[in-house]
Amino acid sequence: MQSAIRASGTVDYGYHPRLVLDVPQHGSDQTVAREYTYPLGIRIKPVEFESNQKVNLVNYTAKAQLVFSVPYSEYPIFWWHAATGVNRPFFPLVLYTGYSRVEEIRSSDSRREEKTNNRWDSEVLYSFPLMDTMDFRGSYRVFNNIENGKFLDLVDLGLNYYFTNDRKLGMDFSYQKGALPPEFKETTSFRIGLLGTF
Repeated sequence: MQSAIRASGTVDYGYHPRLVLDVPQHGSDQTVAREYTYPLGIRIKPVEFESNQKVNLVNYTAKAQLVFSVPYSEYPIFWWHAATGVNRPFFPLVLYTGYSRVEEIRSSDSRREEKTNNRWDSEVLYSFPLMDTMDFRGSYRVFNNIENGKFLDLVDLGLNYYFTNDRKLGMDFSYQKGALPPEFKETTSFRIGLLGTF
């Protein structure tokens, strides 16, 4: 079990440039020109708490991050949807990267991380529908201790399977390997859960 709990408040400001792309169509060699947006901007988290599950180790962090979406990163999704006939919304690959100021509020003997007040955090997110009733998602997080150069990361891959096309009830299957603040314990896990939308 990953011993990590996180709570935060976030402010996002973005600019959304547009590109016209030739999108392949299902069952034919034709393409259709469609306009897509690619968010660029900043994400500020003036308040974020990183805690273990026992809440006997708590960090306060303040984060300032740049946000980039990667143009043309959705082309694999276009080709998959053209081949399978799936027609559902999705997002391009998005990168968050920036500085985190870390202040320890409560300490614990379970701490595995070398203490730092300055960290550079990055996260890459990519998700798209594989079928009308199934979604893929993937994320890769990197934590870099600026003071000593220590590098830690976390890979999280998952599938959401929905029992019906209205996508209100389903199952979540995921694989996680790596470490999360505040303890940064190396973890490998396979998870299954119930999804519900109301």
